[in-house]
Amino acid sequence: MTTATNLKTGAEQSFDAATTALWAVCYGHCEENNLMSALFASAQDNKFLDFAKTLPVTVGKRSIACGDWAAPHVY
Repeated sequence: MTTATNLKTGAEQSFDAATTALWAVCYGHCEENNLMSALFASAQDNKFLDFAKTLPVTVGKRSIACGDWAAPHVY
């Protein structure tokens, strides 16, 4: 299971194990910022990675974040 946590509010969203941490944190960020249609359109067009580059994504050694959302990151 992949879980993204909002570091500001403590809210959590869980996804199945096949979901990447990048998708999980971007999903949380997009849901909060009314960007869900853009997120799903990018996935449908196989351009999610390009779309993610337009978001405030930060990749660390142990976690990945997008806005206030973070998740453990495993390479």
